[in-house]
Amino acid sequence: MANSETFTSDRTVTSGNPTKALDHNELADNTDYLEEALATIMNPSLADGILRIADSKQIYLGTGLDYWWIYNAASTQLELWSTDVDGAGADGAVIVINDGTNDVQMAGGLAVDGAVAPTSGIAVGASKVLINDTADTDITVGLCIQQGAADNYVLTFKSSDVAHPMTAIMEADSFGGIKKNSATGGGLRLYGMEDSDGNPPIALSLMGYLGEAADTTKTTGGFGAVRVSTGVTDAGTGYQAVGLNGNLFTIDDGAFTRFIFDAEGSGHADVEWTTYDALEDAVAVRDFEQVMLGQFGESMIYHQADFERLGIIGQGSVHMENGKVRGMVNFTRLAMLHHGAIMQGTDERQQLRDEVAFQRIRIEEAYRKLARLEAN
Repeated sequence: MANSETFTSDRTVTSGNPTKALDHNELADNTDYLEEALATIMNPSLADGILRIADSKQIYLGTGLDYWWIYNAASTQLELWSTDVDGAGADGAVIVINDGTNDVQMAGGLAVDGAVAPTSGIAVGASKVLINDTADTDITVGLCIQQGAADNYVLTFKSSDVAHPMTAIMEADSFGGIKKNSATGGGLRLYGMEDSDGNPPIALSLMGYLGEAADTTKTTGGFGAVRVSTGVTDAGTGYQAVGLNGNLFTIDDGAFTRFIFDAEGSGHADVEWTTYDALEDAVAVRDFEQVMLGQFGESMIYHQADFERLGIIGQGSVHMENGKVRGMVNFTRLAMLHHGAIMQGTDERQQLRDEVAFQRIRIEEAYRKLARLEAN
């Protein structure tokens, strides 16, 4: 600790240049004595009733001289120092205020609104934290961020472990962020960013865990562990259900919408249609069922490997679970196979109809010939 000058409890200077014991009520009438007492300590002055302390001089607090203020002329900072800033007895700055910018640095934790001070960081009591705003009636205890007219991220999440290349979207060390979906209309856009180290490669996960059994209702009143709900304005202050043919949920590939789910409960997929011309489609449908039931026989023409090659069953996805065969089924391609089977069946039936009609004509012609022969 730096050398200092001290006072006794009756305000008598005990080192430096002692002059006179002053009661605080006498200061106004004895400024000359105070200046003389402190002259060799800090070079103070009381001009115009303002006590001025020279640069880089300490003002100590407490009988044990545990804290002291100093204006550090070298760094142009006002500093509050402690004899135990780290809990291990080391001197150090507790609070630093930078001159010019008024930036404040603090060692240790900060508590506000009646919270218990943490070892580090900030603890807030049961209250609101408002950024760029003064009130928010939607919050009792929580955080409000008023972004003003800014259109970039209102919240970002970073990690030194992350280094993704898509810096046109977010900085390389950002793994997530939240911003407005529309600059003037609002809406929420949630970003998840992952670099090449992801295993598995997932940029955004939505997780829902229940502390109770899941709902098993299979009606329009059923709910899942994760719920996605939509609505539109009711022209008042509330909302109502999406109207007829309204799109509820879409999935795109970053350029084009590929799936749409609408208010009627219909699913729409933007798919590239394919046909299985080389297959006996009806037979393939039968054999697909055999594969998924785990019933294999010599009568089967098509097998699991065939359906995996065709993209109807996910590669390597067939497995046993609770005594039953399960697998990832591409229902879009399965529907195409069903369509092909129906079309093949329709074509075959039409061919039969044509053949029957042709044979009917031949039979009728034969009857006419027979009738003529009988008439002669």
